[in-house]
Amino acid sequence: MTGTYETIVISVLSGVITSVVVFSGVRFFEKVLVAWFRQITYRGIEVAGSWFWRSHGAQAKLEIKQFANKISGIYTYVPPDDDDENGATEIKIYTVSGEIKDRFVQLTMNSADPKRLGVLSYVLEVVGDGNELRGCCIFYATNNHEISSESESLFRSDKKAKSNDGQVREDSQEDYKPKESTAISAPN
Repeated sequence: MTGTYETIVISVLSGVITSVVVFSGVRFFEKVLVAWFRQITYRGIEVAGSWFWRSHGAQAKLEIKQFANKISGIYTYVPPDDDDENGATEIKIYTVSGEIKDRFVQLTMNSADPKRLGVLSYVLEVVGDGNELRGCCIFYATNNHEISSESESLFRSDKKAKSNDGQVREDSQEDYKPKESTAISAPN
């Protein structure tokens, strides 16, 4: 009887150990080997690093980490000093996820504070020599409780962002205006 009990225990333990080894091997393959292969075969532009934005006294810094076409990072927003009646400036921090394909960057940002509502989505194009991301930001505006959008440019240089503070490029007004939608009927 003791031999049967030991055989069952050994069989169950070996099954559990085998499952852990197989699961770990698959995760290693997915997370390390496949990611490494993507990184060495990725031929697109690198957008990793610090990006800056300024507009009418508000400022933001986007820290991007890039692994092949996948993007992650932290977005820090500092509102203008006159945003709060008490004179206190509340810095907002968002977690960033997204991807880059060709020269287009898609980002989704969610408030890092689970007690706070905050969502932003960006569609950006890498323009010029790769030191500017230009496009549109869609966000939930907590001050007027609406979903809003703005044309924006982010720069690798804070100095360039400062010189662009509050300016909207004339060509970006037309480029990023929503177009009228047309209904498309399905063929019969």
